[in-house]
Amino acid sequence: MREVVASIGRDKDLDVLVNDPERDVRLQVAEWGRDKDADVLVNDSDPCIREEIARQGRPRHLDLLIDDPDYSVRSMVAFLGRDKDLDRLVADPDWRVR
Repeated sequence: MREVVASIGRDKDLDVLVNDPERDVRLQVAEWGRDKDADVLVNDSDPCIREEIARQGRPRHLDLLIDDPDYSVRSMVAFLGRDKDLDRLVADPDWRVR
């Protein structure tokens, strides 16, 4: 039910749901792309949520996520194609990132 509420995107609901214990709810919140939610969710324990934050392409978040332990997050950073990220990720130890 909270996932449905998050999908509607009312600011007062998203303010609460950004810290929801349910992964799918937090992912719905992340997909709305609000800056203040991304600032929280960039450090989320779930790599799918961090990947969504990377997909949104905010430079300050990409600067953090380039060193993410999960290859899928680093792959998204590489996919966005910032030169400084590509210069580092070309030598990534995981072939799925290069």
